[in-house]
Parts: sequence; C-alpha cells; structure tokens
Amino acid sequence: MHRLWEPLASKQRPPNGYAAKFATPYLLASGFVHGGVGLGAFTEAAIRDPNVLALAARVTFVIDPQNPYPANIPDTSAPP
Repeated sequence: MHRLWEPLASKQRPPNGYAAKFATPYLLASGFVHGGVGLGAFTEAAIRDPNVLALAARVTFVIDPQNPYPANIPDTSAPP
C-alpha cells in the first residue's frame, strides 16, 4: 500500500514520470481522462496535465479494517 498510495499528496501529484508509475491516484485519473494509460502518461508534460491532476486530487483510499491482509498471507519464502 505504501508504495502506491503514500504519501497521498505526492501520489496525487507525482514529481516526475518515474514516480507517476507508482502513483495510484495519478494512474487512475490519467486512465479516466485519457481512456487508458500508456508510456505517454509518464512524460513531463503528461504529469502536469491540469485535468489529470484535478481528478487525481480527488482520488483517495480507505483502509478496510476487516481486511486480514497481511496477517493471513502465507510465508512463501520457506520450502514446502
């Protein structure tokens, strides 16, 4: 979660194209505004698109207290 959502402000307005690749609010907004997300979404011009940034600013998240993650994730590093 922290890689894609936090800190929320920088995920809504990524500082560069590389950071935008890991910014869920930006990615969702870009997809809605442009009908999809491709390599063009990570240019310096694209990450400054006012329509995308306005929508990304409205994207947030809520943690579900009933979600058992990560407590119920099996340890896959140990051999079977």
